[in-house]
Amino acid sequence: MGNYVSTLQTRYCSEQKSSEVFGHVQLGFEPVKKLFEENVQNGKEENAQLCVFYQGKKVVDLWCKAEGSNFGPDSLTSIFSSSKSVTAIVVAWLVDNNYLSYDQKISEIWPEFTGQGKETATVAQLMRHELGMPGFSVSLEPDELTPENIKKNCIGQIIEKEMLHYDPGSKRDYHFFTRGWIINEIVRRADPRGRTVGQILREEICEPLAADVYIGVKDLPKERFADLTIRGVFDVLQKSIFPKTEDDLPISTFLKTVAGILMVGFRSNKPSQPAPFKGIPMFRIDKLVDLFNTRRDIEVPSAGSNSSARGLAKLGALMAGKGTLDRKKIISENSWNEMHKDPTESMLFSFNTSFSQGGVNNIRAPSDDSTVTDENTLKMRELFKNLDGFVGWMGLGGSIFQWHPELEIGFAYVPTLVDWTDFANTKGLKLQEKTVQCVKKLKRGSVLWMNDQDQPCTDL
Repeated sequence: MGNYVSTLQTRYCSEQKSSEVFGHVQLGFEPVKKLFEENVQNGKEENAQLCVFYQGKKVVDLWCKAEGSNFGPDSLTSIFSSSKSVTAIVVAWLVDNNYLSYDQKISEIWPEFTGQGKETATVAQLMRHELGMPGFSVSLEPDELTPENIKKNCIGQIIEKEMLHYDPGSKRDYHFFTRGWIINEIVRRADPRGRTVGQILREEICEPLAADVYIGVKDLPKERFADLTIRGVFDVLQKSIFPKTEDDLPISTFLKTVAGILMVGFRSNKPSQPAPFKGIPMFRIDKLVDLFNTRRDIEVPSAGSNSSARGLAKLGALMAGKGTLDRKKIISENSWNEMHKDPTESMLFSFNTSFSQGGVNNIRAPSDDSTVTDENTLKMRELFKNLDGFVGWMGLGGSIFQWHPELEIGFAYVPTLVDWTDFANTKGLKLQEKTVQCVKKLKRGSVLWMNDQDQPCTDL
């Protein structure tokens, strides 16, 4: 117990550093800049990037840098579950090239994927988190997750032996890590060249777009990467006692959250199911952060992308443009439609999700139900009420990667500070909301300057 508490003190109790804001916004997006600056002034950021494309043009390009850091707009950072939407784009590329279809049975591509009803499961069920395998019965070694070992079927043979927790399609259950690992086995079997998710992403999508988004990378200079850090307990406690914004935790909620983390740690020697990675107990965010800071070469398509907000926003602009950006067609509009087809609603965690057959969530404005009194539900509804029409997902710690086809927005927010108190990704969602307000105001004013490449920006 002593070692556990000491580790938590080191990782969760560090003092937060002051930061400075850099970058620019196009005219009309000044409110987004102001909100980003306020987050920094209120001590909610250390290193972070915000990039937004509108109608195929970059209109917001902001970043903040902690004192003494070499963080910049092209730094690459782990984005956890925002990676899921990146992987969904790779699957859509395979569908577009007729190597795969969403209604196809996984066993047709992977004959060894059988037993206990696995042979009936479809690609779409996996993409919607409805396969029935949210966890494995064994923990994986990180070394097994390099592209070289993935191609040796190190992970494939483990999955082939796994049993389903429930019938495919009968329940939505978050496949935090398993969705990406199973997708990778499908992808490398469907691709004629046997490439992994990370290899296809780089060669077929990101290199043609010049977008800095990677899943598994070891050939870039170490200086390109920015490590994740964990928000300090003392910082959270101070803001709970002396709140600066409405998002600061009430002291009662703070105490409950810390107690929950401690209890999980004390019980981690006897978890209800094996942890995803060997040597990393379930819910030990500090150890998970260490893994993703040190093993950027492994492929974890559900949680392990290293990206910049610039790269992600460009991908988002591609998707907002239905597969085309700057006259470069990566995915046909027909395949784009297939990716976004048949969104089905189901609860996941504490909010309603609407995942398409291509594995991306469609945000819907929550219904106005006056009978709801639960404080958390009401907060979630307030956060999402003005984000109707966005597609994509977000990641633990605060990252967001989404696009809005109707408003033609590609949005990416990448912080290095993992905020373990904010599971709703409040900072990014409010920046998203402010972006929508700016776009709608520009549309109402019939602004035509977006086609002018020389339109001046508002510099910081």
